[in-house]
Amino acid sequence: MSKFLVSLSDDKIKSTHDFPMDFSIAGHYVMDVPTDLQVKAQTDIVADLVAAKITAFKGKHPALQNSLSDEILAVPNVDAAESSRFTLGPNKRTIIFPAGGQVVTGVMAIGIATTTIFAHWHGFTLYVDPADYPPAGAPPPDRILYNYNPVAVAFQKFNPVTFTVEIRDSTNTTTLATLTPDAEQPFAFGPGNVRLRFTNNDLDKSYHLSDWIFLFG
Repeated sequence: MSKFLVSLSDDKIKSTHDFPMDFSIAGHYVMDVPTDLQVKAQTDIVADLVAAKITAFKGKHPALQNSLSDEILAVPNVDAAESSRFTLGPNKRTIIFPAGGQVVTGVMAIGIATTTIFAHWHGFTLYVDPADYPPAGAPPPDRILYNYNPVAVAFQKFNPVTFTVEIRDSTNTTTLATLTPDAEQPFAFGPGNVRLRFTNNDLDKSYHLSDWIFLFG
């Protein structure tokens, strides 16, 4: 998974990192792009990177040229009234608590009759790096890492099955399908409105949902 660091001060892409990785994101947030998409940041504009990522996904799924996606996971894309055991925050700081915490999207329109779908999502947990702390009595450095394992001193790969992801009806009362990560699957639907619901299955870890993309056709 390639990670693009974006500055919180000007919302510009500052650097790109691939495995092995060990770096601070202080003052930044991270855009995740699957390495196999081979997407490069041609500019420092986040919207350009997002567009390139969506185009690359569609290129791998030529029959699915319609898309819904969210790269930030924040208001207004999260329906706070329908979600539970979570907290909202900007720039991927939305936290889904363990043992069944849920984030539900707002209502989204699928404008065509659909037979096949594909979904990808990524997430992370946060650790504060314990290394190189200053002497006792001084505050620790502002060094927060995404997916950082302080024991192995390395980034952990996110397991997409950490979340159960369902397509829900517009009222969020009925599950229409349960999504399989990174796989095309049949789905007879539409046109109509849907939501996505992400449930954290981990029993003791809170997770941030980094991004998701949903293709249909």
